[in-house]
Amino acid sequence: MKQIIIFLTFTMMSVQGFANVNYIDISKISSDPKLVSAFNFLKENTKYYDKWTSKWSHDKPKAVLVRQLHQYFRFFSVLRSKNEETYLLLGDIAHYLYNMDDNAYFNIAITNYETAVKSNPTDYRCYWFLGNHYVFTKNPNFSIEKFKNAEKLLPTEQPADFWNDYATATAVTNMPSHCIYAMDKVKSISGEEGSFQQQLGKAIYRRIVPMDKNESYKKEDIWTASQSDEIAFTSRPLGIKILVDSTWNLEPTDYKKNIGAILMIPPSIANKKDKKLPTPL
Repeated sequence: MKQIIIFLTFTMMSVQGFANVNYIDISKISSDPKLVSAFNFLKENTKYYDKWTSKWSHDKPKAVLVRQLHQYFRFFSVLRSKNEETYLLLGDIAHYLYNMDDNAYFNIAITNYETAVKSNPTDYRCYWFLGNHYVFTKNPNFSIEKFKNAEKLLPTEQPADFWNDYATATAVTNMPSHCIYAMDKVKSISGEEGSFQQQLGKAIYRRIVPMDKNESYKKEDIWTASQSDEIAFTSRPLGIKILVDSTWNLEPTDYKKNIGAILMIPPSIANKKDKKLPTPL
């Protein structure tokens, strides 16, 4: 008996995450009471801005929090001496502002996280925070690359929060097997289910159902598609993943008589005289 992964689309994923800021040491940035107070404010109020929401329903006014975040970003950005810890914090504040719909801070967050990577390329947090920033974007697959970079550098005592975020990222990128692995890691480290598993774990497990190779299946049951810069067609039962340009015409077939296929019709190309050649059939 083989396993088949059926794709489940999340129309809305609102998973309570952790705060990257909890893994930043303010003592390595400054002992100034004003900055320490700002840092503590960021830690104590992450529930308001650690994830994007389409409808504001919190008890604190959004505009007030946005002004506060802008102010704190200025506080830390004007420090004469900056280190890896500072850039991680600036990246987090920019990430929070992006979650609060200030889209200009999307690239500012990336710049600061990448500067932190340059400051210390062996620190797993730099890749973790950067990967977390990319999860709910048009290119979530890039987040997986960063999470894998971070995984290679994890300390002996691995943080359960890392794996909880990894579970979220792999769910978004249609990697349910990896997601289940990450959920199991959270439970083995902390002794309890993480916030992702509590909210969406059952949905992930339902995506794995038995498959008999001698039966017939509709193409929707064995193929999934996701898009970032390229379109990825994946069939776990057939053990294949195809990355193609969005201009290609692809058509998977149903699985019958132990055979499954995908038809590809790429656009025509031009010869040296710029004459379009016929598309091969």
